[in-house]
Amino acid sequence: MKTAWTPILILLAIFAYAITSPQNYTEVGFLFFYPLYTDFTIQSLYTTGTWLWVYSLTWLMQYMANKKFNDTAYKYLTGSSLYAYVSHYLFIIVIANTIIRPY
Repeated sequence: MKTAWTPILILLAIFAYAITSPQNYTEVGFLFFYPLYTDFTIQSLYTTGTWLWVYSLTWLMQYMANKKFNDTAYKYLTGSSLYAYVSHYLFIIVIANTIIRPY
């Protein structure tokens, strides 16, 4: 990050993001299907971009955010994320067992 290649790599990342993100409003398919577009080229770019950014962000967060940087912040962040997971899962199970499965 301290070399002369950094600006070039940043521009290439922005260019890759621009190509692989959905920016058009034509040839849009059905909303609940993935990939969202009907044109094969746009589908390929969108799907490739999705996998590219998920993979990149996963490794970036593993490298940058997988360390305990502050004891208090770590306690609150992990506690709140655990509460979010437990509370959402509880409501998913309640709705699935009381509404979706019977009907």
